[in-house]
Amino acid sequence: MAKLYENVDPVESLIPIKPVAHYTMGGIEVGVESQTNVSGLFACGECANHNVHGANRLGGNSLLEIVVFGREAGANAAKYALTLQTQRAQTQTTQTLSTPELFAFEHTQEPELDFYRVRDEVATLFYEKVGIVRTKSELQTVQKRLQELSESLPKMGVSDSSHIYNTNLVEFLEFVNMLEICQMVVEAALKREVSIGAHYIV
Repeated sequence: MAKLYENVDPVESLIPIKPVAHYTMGGIEVGVESQTNVSGLFACGECANHNVHGANRLGGNSLLEIVVFGREAGANAAKYALTLQTQRAQTQTTQTLSTPELFAFEHTQEPELDFYRVRDEVATLFYEKVGIVRTKSELQTVQKRLQELSESLPKMGVSDSSHIYNTNLVEFLEFVNMLEICQMVVEAALKREVSIGAHYIV
């Protein structure tokens, strides 16, 4: 990049540092260990606020931030996980499924709706109508459609009933979470009536 944009060889010369306009993102509040206020949930990178930047971070700094705090978050998450393993060994005698997994398995075998297609539809909706530049009418259209899709969840599910390396199940659970987060993003965008950072309302 130094050679491409500044014609500077970093082997021979110092890399020039210049202020660059970047977008304000906000972020999930974390402590010194990169843990959120939810026990066991760690965050780092673009999604997190480590309080090391001002309102507008410098473009290259975000890369350095993910290297530093990514390592810290990973190490601390691993330490936290080790404390849970002991607890699980004492309390869990049989392999059971959690509530979301049970929800998914209730809808195995020939779901009425293919959630992969729905996921693609949501991705297209967000790309076209919930990018940086947003309009109230388009956001309302997306909000209505997301509500319809959310109500259609019982018609979706997984077709693979395996309990071992079930990527179909994992992807379905990710989709359920994604749909909920998408609704939150659109609701927040509609409530934010002024443009700020990566939210430009017209």
